Amino acid sequence: MRNDFRLLRGALCLLSFALPAFFAGAATISTYHGDTLRTGWNSKETTLNVANVGGGTFDLQAMTTLDSQVDAQPLVVEKQTIGSLGGHTVVYIVTGGDTLYAIDGVTGAVLLSRNFGTPVPQSALPGSCNNNGPTVGISSTPAIDTATGTMYLIADTFENGKAVFRVHAVSLATLKDTVTPVVVSASAKLADGTTYKFNANVSRQRAALLLVGGTLYAAFGSYCDQEANLSRGWMLGWNASDLTPLAAAQVQDSVSKRQSAFFLNSIWMSGYGPATAAAGGPIYVATGNSDDQSYGADDRDESVLSIAPDLSSTQGFFTDPKQPTLDSEDEDLGSGGAMLAPSQPGEDPDLLFAAGKGGTMYMLDRTSSDGLTLLDKYSIGGCWCGPSYFVGADGAGRVVTSGGSVLDVWRIKTSASAAPSLKRESQTAITSGQDPGFFTSVSTDGKKSGTAVIWAVARPEAVPGTMTLYAVDAATGKVIFAGAAGNWVSGNGNANIVPTVANGHVYVATYQELAIFGLGNPMQVAGDAAFAAKTRELTAQALPGLALNPDEHAVWGTIVDVTYDEMVLRNRAGHLVWVNLAAAREAGNMAAPVAGEAAVAIGRYGADGVLVASHVEHAKQQASLWPQDQ
Repeated sequence: MRNDFRLLRGALCLLSFALPAFFAGAATISTYHGDTLRTGWNSKETTLNVANVGGGTFDLQAMTTLDSQVDAQPLVVEKQTIGSLGGHTVVYIVTGGDTLYAIDGVTGAVLLSRNFGTPVPQSALPGSCNNNGPTVGISSTPAIDTATGTMYLIADTFENGKAVFRVHAVSLATLKDTVTPVVVSASAKLADGTTYKFNANVSRQRAALLLVGGTLYAAFGSYCDQEANLSRGWMLGWNASDLTPLAAAQVQDSVSKRQSAFFLNSIWMSGYGPATAAAGGPIYVATGNSDDQSYGADDRDESVLSIAPDLSSTQGFFTDPKQPTLDSEDEDLGSGGAMLAPSQPGEDPDLLFAAGKGGTMYMLDRTSSDGLTLLDKYSIGGCWCGPSYFVGADGAGRVVTSGGSVLDVWRIKTSASAAPSLKRESQTAITSGQDPGFFTSVSTDGKKSGTAVIWAVARPEAVPGTMTLYAVDAATGKVIFAGAAGNWVSGNGNANIVPTVANGHVYVATYQELAIFGLGNPMQVAGDAAFAAKTRELTAQALPGLALNPDEHAVWGTIVDVTYDEMVLRNRAGHLVWVNLAAAREAGNMAAPVAGEAAVAIGRYGADGVLVASHVEHAKQQASLWPQDQ
């Protein structure tokens, strides 16, 4: 059941829990999708499995209120000391408000936070770009060096009417800078020898950071393809020890002049991170669109690229022959990320998987002497998304895709004498909205049977709306859990949310909320007074002009959550209305409420802002046919 009521109610306060003496299956998730291959696979999850996640004891355990929208994946460090506090499993969250939080991974208590400055308002973005939150602060997933206890992040701040990016290296224990932050600046030579300089005002740092071999890498794209005459895709790097920039900086569109004055080649990948197999190895990214009339050696748009680790050159590339069509129809290959599979047996051991808006997933040989060679391609549906990978109980590698609104599991079939191929093993439809696609993670206890769970966060069906966390049995494709996991208000900015699985918990960060799921009793609200006060506040915001007096009211809406004594309606404006069913049920004046169906609740508002219903009746499903609320 989609538990919107419990979720929103629980966000009102921080809770107290009895802490376990240790964390079974403890793990640290220090980078986007868990590793630099970007597999999204935690193979050390010894607590959560198919049986207990689907057995009714897995549920929301805690909620933490944040200051803004979260676009980055939560990172987790076990046994981390924060300030004078003892060791915790700490969840690190960054927000569009330019804030970094260190949060207890069990209770949801904020242990420490730091704000890095004023975020860039939407009104100051190129074209007032709206495919983001109301402010742009820290959009990309940071990277953590556990050996030195350092987190690396890039904050976008608004200073004197301009955007300024700074690279920070901060202590995990104190959140203070360990070295002096560096303002992002760069220049690169274009094809005619002229110099092009980095412009922070037209650059978006959305793709996750990559930390490998003592070097930090960041990719940059554009805002809504606006100011395409000025914006170009960048790959930049810094020495992690002192944040000295690498000598080379790479612009993906090095054409000097173009009649259309449209450049780009953005690297954004819906937040997915640049990937690499090892320190000193090539870095892999996918690029977006440019001017389809000028594609060539200086313009690798709609491509998967293999970039030298010193950023001095592009070592290889793959471009779909339909590149002009992808370009002209804005079907960015770069809307999805490029994932590297661990080495496979057989003729082609080193595989790369990538897909974009066009809905085709490409399986590439990433170490071919010809650069990046296409081995096969598969239809998965429009992909503002990125793949995951895991090894099943039979020892075979599997790729998880999430194009459209379908989760697919593909078994990698290998041979010593033939190219590898994929065989679809299962398909699972989930309910998702906004642009096609969503993001997944996978947890297993090694290769033990019955432990492989695929986790996905669906986008809201309508905005503002609710995010849903799904858990799927990786062996059968059966949904074993679905529950509300937060809210989303950015109608044109996709919820590119990646669930993080560690230590028997699942972390989902959304709009102003961190949800913590795990095994045990569902979260309980610490005090009805706090709940009542917040409910009054929410109701007043949601129903302006509706007098909360003893007179009876009639409210029409779609049922988004129902328990024995409570129901939540989403009215025609998209706002939530809390309804107490006890009196209507006792009087026998209640048609059976069913989540997803429409209803009208008639009653009086209590002092806590909850509608105490005397009657509940079915209503027409079409909101356009509902009478006006009274």
